[in-house]
Amino acid sequence: MRKSKIGRLSNRITIQSAVLTPDGQGGNVEVWVNSSDVWAEALPGGSNRLIDMMQNAIHSDVSFRVRKGTVSKKNRIIYDSRICNIEGLRDWEQDREFQFIDCRYNDGSV
Repeated sequence: MRKSKIGRLSNRITIQSAVLTPDGQGGNVEVWVNSSDVWAEALPGGSNRLIDMMQNAIHSDVSFRVRKGTVSKKNRIIYDSRICNIEGLRDWEQDREFQFIDCRYNDGSV
C-alpha cells in the first residue's frame, strides 16, 4: 500500500468567488459561491487592537501557503467555518511553486 505524504499542506480551505445574480427587482445582488477546495498550510498571523471612535475591535489574521495560481485577490476563503477576506498575495521566494495568501477574519461566520 502506497502512503501519500500531505506534508505541510494539511488544511483544507474553500475558495469562493463573487457572482452577480438577479434580485427580482431589476437589479443584481452579489452572492459568494464555492469555486474550489484546495490544500493549504495555515500559518498564524498577528492580532491587533483597533481603537476607533470609542469602540474596541480585535482583528485576527491568518496566512495560507498554497500552490500558485489557485486564488486571486477577488476571491475569499472559508477556513475552519470562518470567512477570511484576502488582503494580499505574496510569492514564496524559496520556491516559485507556492504563494502566500494574507487574510483577515471577517466578523461573520459561515
